[in-house]
Amino acid sequence: MMALSRCHDPSPGALRGMARDIARREGSIVVHTTIAQEAEKFHPLNTRDLFIWAATLLAFPVAGVAADAVVGPVDSVWAAVLAGAIAGGVIGTGQWLALRRIGADVRWIAATAVGLGIGLGLAFAVFGYGTTTADLAVLGALTGLGIGIAQWWLLRDLVLGAGMWVPTSTAAWALGWTVTISIGIDPADRWAVPGLSGALTITLLMGGLLWFLARRGVRAHSST
Repeated sequence: MMALSRCHDPSPGALRGMARDIARREGSIVVHTTIAQEAEKFHPLNTRDLFIWAATLLAFPVAGVAADAVVGPVDSVWAAVLAGAIAGGVIGTGQWLALRRIGADVRWIAATAVGLGIGLGLAFAVFGYGTTTADLAVLGALTGLGIGIAQWWLLRDLVLGAGMWVPTSTAAWALGWTVTISIGIDPADRWAVPGLSGALTITLLMGGLLWFLARRGVRAHSST
């Protein structure tokens, strides 16, 4: 009986192999469970989210009025920076409310404020505010570039292909200002953001890209 028992006793090497196999299986279960739990926290945008994003266009006139009330017209570099930061904070708040489902946090507000402030300030420092459609298109492009870079820094951790956000933002803000001036808005008023028609243009273009990126999938945060 003792001999039979010893024959069936696993060797130390076999025991270690069995332990490794068990640990590997349990580790795989834990990793897959964690990834699944993280994935449940972030979802592609649905139709309701898209409507909320579309509604953020209403933040633009509020942002423009707020910046004008605090700073006045954009007639200097520092006025451009401050007005841009105020307007960006208002717009960023509206956008953050629409993006929380894919994991955006309040840093989105700060990023939008910083991006719009720096972008508008840089545009004014290099080109001035301008009076023609082409002038405002350039101002819009630099503003959109600043916003795009600042928002991309956060968006890259949320969705795949976020690099498309920067050039799209640049083009959308240039087109937004072009539309605003083309329908008769007087550039002499020196607003920090385009009017409602330009806001609609920007919001639809960025919303379309956002929908596309979010449908491609969100990043698994547990893997980073």
